[in-house]
Amino acid sequence: MSSVTGADLLVASLKWRGVDTLFLLMGGPLESTVNGCAKQGMRLVDTRHEQGAAMMAHGYARASGRPGVCMVSAGPGTTNATTGILNAFLDCSPVVVVGGSVALSLRGMEAFQETDQLGVMKPITKAAWQIPCAERVPAYVSAAFRTAMTGRQGPIYLDFPADVLYGEVGSDVGDKALALSMTEETG
Repeated sequence: MSSVTGADLLVASLKWRGVDTLFLLMGGPLESTVNGCAKQGMRLVDTRHEQGAAMMAHGYARASGRPGVCMVSAGPGTTNATTGILNAFLDCSPVVVVGGSVALSLRGMEAFQETDQLGVMKPITKAAWQIPCAERVPAYVSAAFRTAMTGRQGPIYLDFPADVLYGEVGSDVGDKALALSMTEETG
């Protein structure tokens, strides 16, 4: 049986949502996700600073009426984006922030760039969620886009631990997870 990774499911979920442009500063555990997005033909706008990525995603949302998406790496990469995310929050702009983070298995061990990213993001977003396992990636991405656009629009933060992004599930499990998230969106 073949398998897919959490990163593969993230790329497929973003593609299904119609994401055509991502704003980012390449780094950390998101490397395979970024490469997968490029292979799917998504436009990657690599910025010089994470704040710029968040601000560009905000501007994209304002100009297009669709959620802007930015990707930031762990620790300082995530905290650097906070000014742009807060700006989107105050301006009621739908932005989905994909943040890489330290592996769940290393939490509490002072791992490289370990930061309480959820604690930082909760006050400046509509919601901040940590994805617990690879097979739940499509459901969280679906919920993020729905929540960003529903009611008072605003940014959503999704925390992707490295072991979730690189964790593998059977392709049948991945297909079912994607199909379920699509079903939830369409009815």
